[in-house]
Amino acid sequence: RRLQCRKCVSFYAHADTNYAREERDRFPLQVKRIPNDADFIVHLGDLKGTDNCKGDKPYSVVADTYLEHANVPVFILAGDNDWYDCGSKSARRRGWKLWAKHFLHFYNRSGNLWNVDHQANRAENFAFYRKRILFIGVHLVGGDIKDEKEKWNGRLKDNLRWTRMSFEKYTRASVVV
Repeated sequence: RRLQCRKCVSFYAHADTNYAREERDRFPLQVKRIPNDADFIVHLGDLKGTDNCKGDKPYSVVADTYLEHANVPVFILAGDNDWYDCGSKSARRRGWKLWAKHFLHFYNRSGNLWNVDHQANRAENFAFYRKRILFIGVHLVGGDIKDEKEKWNGRLKDNLRWTRMSFEKYTRASVVV
């Protein structure tokens, strides 16, 4: 029996999905089986393996699955496999463009328009406030630094600024996720 609570927020998280064929085949069923008690779903990144960065399909399959089977807003963070581990600098740039095309502000596609803040220079970073809880999404990249010009430390500083700004804005938050 599930606890009924007016002040609770329920969400489900996915990460590291769709690497192998059996995972890709299983993904729609996993999304379909998410209980309907969720306020939202968040994918924490790595929507696909690094071997498939050339075209829309790996990105569109995940987007279409969430649009078809998720009955709540879905927030999606970029993982290193989604763009950074795609290979050459041009492949990383292409991977980022594909990720942004399919997943930036994805939660709005569910028809549930939430009041969500985004960082001006990193629109993939988001924050929203629900039931005295502040949810912050930041774009962290793991792995080796492939190119110093990609401003690895700059991203970290931007994430820190975004987190601080979100704390300052939502001072009434009792909890931060």
